Amino acid sequence: DGRAGTRIAAMIAYLTLLEGTPLHEVSEEVVRQRKLIRSLAQDDEGMGGLCDTIEQFAEQQKGRSSPRRSRSGTWPGTLRLGHVAAHVVELMALVLTHEYEAALFLGDRIRKTIADVGAQILVAEYEFWIALAQTALRTTGVPDGFDGIESDFEQWADRCPQTFQHKHALILAERARLEGRELDAMRAYELAINEARENGFTHIEGLAAELAARFYTARDFGS
Repeated sequence: DGRAGTRIAAMIAYLTLLEGTPLHEVSEEVVRQRKLIRSLAQDDEGMGGLCDTIEQFAEQQKGRSSPRRSRSGTWPGTLRLGHVAAHVVELMALVLTHEYEAALFLGDRIRKTIADVGAQILVAEYEFWIALAQTALRTTGVPDGFDGIESDFEQWADRCPQTFQHKHALILAERARLEGRELDAMRAYELAINEARENGFTHIEGLAAELAARFYTARDFGS
């Protein structure tokens, strides 16, 4: 039916982004899928808005301006799949632009609604980016709730290493950094970079390299 077609179209665009596809290809896919969504004329789940947010994210990552989320903004009373997915993309954008406080604020709002939509792929993305926002603001001490996120990614990486191993390794690296286990952190950052590269997640490869460089710089290590 129309709703199913709309969901499929938007999720194709969403997965294209998550797979680390080159940004110009992400933008092209968004245009195709948004056109399909509009032709179906049955979008009560915010799927068109999700496509708009993905396109905005792609433009931001190309170095163009993107509006920041206001803390005073209001949300609809009921969030559907497309709405929540769009907010997860916004969370990703905030972390990548180092706006960690804003990311934590947005993450708290997402946390209250994400279970209602029942989409595991959103939970995994949410947990990954909120974990990085939490650790980025710390030099020591593991954040509350971090153990649960680490455990989730350990299980997901065991089941599907090609999809989750690089993210699990980056989470382990950040934990080791915060706990002062420098050798473990170095090994985990390297694993995250290599796993992301081997499985085609170029955006996470770049992020892992950035976090590793920050780790080495803070300790005056040679990279």
